[in-house]
Amino acid sequence: MRSLLKRITPAHIWSWSPCWSEARIADLFRQHGRKSATPLEIAQCRDIPATDRFWLLLRSEVMSDRDLRLFGCWCAEQALRAERNADREPDPRSWAAVRISRRFACGKATAEKMEATWAAALAATWAAAGEAARAAARAATWAAAREATWAAREAARAAAWAAAREAAREAQVDHLIRVLRQQSAKA
Repeated sequence: MRSLLKRITPAHIWSWSPCWSEARIADLFRQHGRKSATPLEIAQCRDIPATDRFWLLLRSEVMSDRDLRLFGCWCAEQALRAERNADREPDPRSWAAVRISRRFACGKATAEKMEATWAAALAATWAAAGEAARAAARAATWAAAREATWAAREAARAAAWAAAREAAREAQVDHLIRVLRQQSAKA
């Protein structure tokens, strides 16, 4: 098993082909008076947008494959629960895929079982995507015919969805911090 990075340097980040410039990466480390940072320190750095922290940390150089898979399972479960809470019960194949993936991460399921389960979940995803596209087309047609007050209501709903996505992203960051703390405690 390869060793995971204990500290991340600007050179590491640059070698991963980021969208940030080399100067911006170096400036971020300089702002914090560091030449390197632990994965946990990066996860806790609110100066870096959550999506960029995920890009930096959710990689096999930083986290074990097991922890990466379990983190992905946790995120998928949160999304499925959010759908359930919105009265849109997810397809059972999606729940099964998360359950089998978690078992695979813990060495309790075979790769073949995981692949078969994920193929079923993908089929469920395509079916849901088709229905979502049809629903979006219906909604767009309806929205075009609505009055301005309806458009304002839809804008408010979109803002609420954006806030919910941001809250979910912050919950993901918080969970990632817990995973990294556990990983560093094991090391």
